[in-house]
Amino acid sequence: MLKTNMTLAVLGISNNFIGDRGVQMLANTLTHHNNSLEELSLSGNSS
Repeated sequence: MLKTNMTLAVLGISNNFIGDRGVQMLANTLTHHNNSLEELSLSGNSS
């Protein structure tokens, strides 16, 4: 979804047990494939 949705402005994925590796993968994807995201909520996630 993040690689193909070029209009995504807000992504809320709080409280989903996203650990360090998940955040690394998310950051890599956003850095290389998404220019539209303005707000990202990751609160309440832990490894």
